[in-house]
Amino acid sequence: MRDFRLAKGILPDLRSMPSGWSLSEQADTREMTPDNCDDDCGGLLSEGEVTYAASGTSDLASILFEAYESADAATTGWRARNTGSGDGVSSMSLDRIGDVSAAFSREEYTGSTYKYSMASVVRVGTVVIRVAYGGGYEELEPSVLYGIADMVTIRARQAQNGEEPSAVFAEAP
Repeated sequence: MRDFRLAKGILPDLRSMPSGWSLSEQADTREMTPDNCDDDCGGLLSEGEVTYAASGTSDLASILFEAYESADAATTGWRARNTGSGDGVSSMSLDRIGDVSAAFSREEYTGSTYKYSMASVVRVGTVVIRVAYGGGYEELEPSVLYGIADMVTIRARQAQNGEEPSAVFAEAP
């Protein structure tokens, strides 16, 4: 995924997100160079992240992409991101997305109640995607995580095919 302009389009804009959501943190994208890699970029060409707030809750969706020079480099990147460890973290069942995917959920007891979150890590071709969703005090609907991760995966596939990413969140019927 060498076209940085198309790679930036992997991150959805507000119109692509579920209705009623709002932008929490502006998209931050960058091309990787020897100057901005800690040691070795490991085939990483570009990366970006954006965060949206779900309407009517304190839940957030943080969407990250990493575009690599090859599927092998992306597989290594996926393995590094595919971690679900810590207190209250467990694997969760989510339909497969992309070439390979994994999902995790977490319940964190705050002393009086629980905070809920979940995440999905996907590799599609030379791109790795991580969607973290939640952070609020109400149990989460896995279909929201799946819908966002699937949409971003389609956008990554479109970008890799030289198309302008245009996929949007599919609202439930």
